[in-house]
Amino acid sequence: TLQLLVTCTPSGLSAGSSTGTFTSTYCTSVSSGNAGRIVDFSTTGGVTNISNLSSGYSAGGYGNFTAMSVSQYQSSPVTFSASLNIGSGVGFGVWVDWNQDGDFADTGENVYNSSGYLYANPTSISFTVPAAATLGNTRMRIVSNYNAGTPSPCNATMTNGETEDYTFTVLT
Repeated sequence: TLQLLVTCTPSGLSAGSSTGTFTSTYCTSVSSGNAGRIVDFSTTGGVTNISNLSSGYSAGGYGNFTAMSVSQYQSSPVTFSASLNIGSGVGFGVWVDWNQDGDFADTGENVYNSSGYLYANPTSISFTVPAAATLGNTRMRIVSNYNAGTPSPCNATMTNGETEDYTFTVLT
């Protein structure tokens, strides 16, 4: 059971709740330029899949596509394909917040990272939903970073690239 405790600093009074919806805020990832942008992103092999083709460059380098979702069972694979504006080399990564703690920092949450410059688009790359992944909706983040071989899910000063967020639903 989760409980939210809010304390008013001036008075020191507190109030708690164990019901309701609690949300966390994911880190910011923005870009000031569109070189290295994400052109297409799609998944296959899930119970439901994402097809975000020709999405165009998102304002500020961040696209909130959480209305689109991919769903898959624990211990089952999902395959993704991406088309990027590559130019002279792009780093690309995919993260899923498997434990729903509001970050992409835990072991296994970086499900793909180019770990070097891509000069061709990543296609048909699979990852498996962990057996212990928390059930329900969580965040999936993809990042394309121009001239950065190893992208980060949280980059507030990216010069060129794009970040897109989607919903990933873990099924039992």
